[in-house]
Amino acid sequence: MLYVKSNHLDSAIAWLGDEAAEKSLAIRLEEKINAEERFATMGWLRKLFQSFQYAHLKSDRFDLNHQAVQFRIYKRQSQLLQGMQALCERLCDWPLLINISLFQQLRLYAYLDVPPIEESRLFNIDMRRNSKSLALGYFQQGYYFEAKQCIEEALEASPDDDSLKTYGYYLDYQAHKLASYSASQGDLKLVLLSDTHAEDFTFQYADSDIAKLCSLPTFEDTADWFSWLEEARSDSDRTLFAVMHQHWGFIGSVSLEVHEQVGFFYYWLGRDFQGQGLGPKAVRLLLAWGKKCLDLSCCYAKVYDYNMSSQKALSKIGFQSLPFRARRPYTDERFYYFGNKKSTEACHVELANLLTSMMSVLRLMPM
Repeated sequence: MLYVKSNHLDSAIAWLGDEAAEKSLAIRLEEKINAEERFATMGWLRKLFQSFQYAHLKSDRFDLNHQAVQFRIYKRQSQLLQGMQALCERLCDWPLLINISLFQQLRLYAYLDVPPIEESRLFNIDMRRNSKSLALGYFQQGYYFEAKQCIEEALEASPDDDSLKTYGYYLDYQAHKLASYSASQGDLKLVLLSDTHAEDFTFQYADSDIAKLCSLPTFEDTADWFSWLEEARSDSDRTLFAVMHQHWGFIGSVSLEVHEQVGFFYYWLGRDFQGQGLGPKAVRLLLAWGKKCLDLSCCYAKVYDYNMSSQKALSKIGFQSLPFRARRPYTDERFYYFGNKKSTEACHVELANLLTSMMSVLRLMPM
């Protein structure tokens, strides 16, 4: 065991991280995060957190009976972790926020036997702040029960904290609305797209090809997006989901509109997550949810004839290409069908009726 004397405080604290990395973290917290740089920044932050965990383990080599050492190390650890949590929130990196908050939670519990820290006002503030961060990460990822549990446990320790109570009411209200609209399998989870996904959506939707290929609108600002979402949610036949990845958070969106058990869907994924088989996984999950919850019997989709990647993805899922096209000026659209075997004529009639029910501008060319 290495014993630390009072004049060795700085050397002891130096075990806890790279000052250059800390400065880089501070700079990134001040800078605007561009969508093109976001994924790289997420990777950088993960490496920083891993380095911190390693340094934290190395700090156990010190005898920390000296209260001044304990408190200075505690404060520096807290500052670093809270900076990482703040950057996670700016990046909408909810899985990493969960991991950092869980690490922080274990670290705080370890200090319960250290009276100078446990009894400090800073410690109580850190406990409440971390509970909120962990609850936020869980909530954004669609783990509503876990989010609520975090706040309830924090309130047991601080029953008079009005900010915790308010946050708990908000989470409970949102979770009640959203919990029934979710499905998960493997590393993907579908959760109802809500106003809390505004920043997540913006990051992934930054690729202009997405709006073009999916015939979706472009948004001038966040208010414009909120208006679009509200209009979509007012349509009781349509359900919009956020696609959440276990390790990367929000990666795209899927939509399903159903009329008389016949569905029409679209999906898109952010550029960093395309070509990895995640789109077909999300669509299979969507179709399974539609069958279970909406009694979906079959489904249609459309793609542009030059969008070969989406055509391959639909074929991989089991969709069949249909031989008819839309009327002008939409003749570059191709239609696909998924379900029990039907004649081309039956599909033509069914899809024509579906497009009418959807109030779509598309009309089919005659057989």
